[in-house]
Amino acid sequence: MNIIIDIGNTRTKLAVFDQDSLVEAEAVEGSPLKSIEALAARLPIEAGIVSSVAEVAGDVVAALAELPFAVLPFTPATPVPIANGYHTPTTLGSDRLAAAVGAAWLYRGSDVLVVDAGSCVTFDVVDSTGRYVGGNIAPGINMRLVAMHEHTSRLPLVGTSGDTPAIGYDTETALRAGAVVGLQHEIEGYVSSLSRTSDNLKVVLTGGDCESLHPDVAVPVYIEHNLVAYGLNRVLLYNKNLA
Repeated sequence: MNIIIDIGNTRTKLAVFDQDSLVEAEAVEGSPLKSIEALAARLPIEAGIVSSVAEVAGDVVAALAELPFAVLPFTPATPVPIANGYHTPTTLGSDRLAAAVGAAWLYRGSDVLVVDAGSCVTFDVVDSTGRYVGGNIAPGINMRLVAMHEHTSRLPLVGTSGDTPAIGYDTETALRAGAVVGLQHEIEGYVSSLSRTSDNLKVVLTGGDCESLHPDVAVPVYIEHNLVAYGLNRVLLYNKNLA
């Protein structure tokens, strides 16, 4: 079995795979060390991979080195099982590349638009040959709401919970719909543009805010909360085979 450790800005996602099959997954607030050690004690884990969008804390690095199996750091130098068309691969976020690997594996043979709705929202494209084409980065839903409050004099800070009509009927719903419905329309715009050159496009939504998004598009839309984990597992299996 493989353990996947995905350290994000606010929490760490852990997953365990038996080859390509997801056995279990969990999200951990704060230090993930106890959860990692508990999984390692309970399951026959043979290898692991760790990815982080920020610098990994020293105690975590030391603890991972003490585990009874090797943990592969996912860095820009790590071999991956897809072609990378990004012109500056060393600046590409590990979560974006892992999501692209996951999309290429789960939806192989199709062009895929990956929408990762987190602190920022990323739009990444994988073509039907399994090549990562590239992508865009925009503010996430909460970032939009906070920015409208902090960069104006009178607009209030509103949350994502509450009525979200297509067109706001007061200031609160106008702000919320502007952020949420606006992002849905962004997705629809990307799909419209990409569909001009693709007849087999799929859309995969992931990230903490993905359940809030319901784009109106004429292509298949999938929600895959563990897309990054699937990608990291494929990277780990690929490197084990290389070794």
